[in-house]
Amino acid sequence: MGTMPHRDPEKAMDLAFSLDIPFWPQLPLVSYSEDTYVQTASGLPGLRVDHDAKRLLLAESSFAEQIGDYLSLEEDHPRFSLAEDQSLTWPLFRERAIKEGKRHPALRGQFMGPISLSLMIRDQEGKPVIYNDAVREVVILHVARKVNRHLQELQELHPNAFVWVDEPGLEFLFAGITGYAAERARSDLEAFLSRLLGLKGVHLCGNPD
Repeated sequence: MGTMPHRDPEKAMDLAFSLDIPFWPQLPLVSYSEDTYVQTASGLPGLRVDHDAKRLLLAESSFAEQIGDYLSLEEDHPRFSLAEDQSLTWPLFRERAIKEGKRHPALRGQFMGPISLSLMIRDQEGKPVIYNDAVREVVILHVARKVNRHLQELQELHPNAFVWVDEPGLEFLFAGITGYAAERARSDLEAFLSRLLGLKGVHLCGNPD
């Protein structure tokens, strides 16, 4: 929803703020760090980002070592905020929103949804972590924490700000090729949405149920 083909962040920002509801642009052609999967997964225990191969990997041993400390974190911990080295456009968006945001009816942020993210992150055997119940539950919690923190930061810029998630992976579930049942997806998505503050919105490009 926020991914753009631009390499010039200022031009991307100009386009985002030319719309009725400006959105935070993500520019994966500039860096893999700008990829929405990477930005959403950042901070997850056990995560390793392979920038050369453009892959998200999870070391289960590191996950087990880190999960206790991770679960003890407060919701407003900096781990759930976007750091400047994770997004070239986020500081620029904040600056622009301070100057121009009140001219618009709202501002929008976005992250990848937990189901699609769990399909993208692979364990050491190359298997998507969506099939690991313990890890998938933490991914659901993690994305909810990221969305809620992002919402709070956007609402400091505009009272009508909102954050939606993108779930392109749902299209594959309903095609019946993943082995992750649609009923399980419904339950997981409901658990995720129940954790979110503010408006709840899920974007889909395909044609799921």
